[in-house]
Amino acid sequence: GGFGHIKKTVAMHEVFLSRLENHPIFRADTNFRVFLEYEPDLSVRGKNKKEKLLDRFLQRLRDIAWVYIKGDATLRADKLTEAHK
Repeated sequence: GGFGHIKKTVAMHEVFLSRLENHPIFRADTNFRVFLEYEPDLSVRGKNKKEKLLDRFLQRLRDIAWVYIKGDATLRADKLTEAHK
């Protein structure tokens, strides 16, 4: 539970969305692209201070997970390229 669970969930969602993004059908789907790039909150009610704090925390986790996933993918690609030289 706790922080570890949140971190794992965020990472799993990032991997899932990355796989969807690379799928031949979704790659060309304009609505999916809009979904991935949409920034504003979709909530119809305002958020309290605790929710805003949690949002900032979760956004930071998403940012860290994204950098980790992209960095890991780059590292693996570099190793694969080097192995095939």
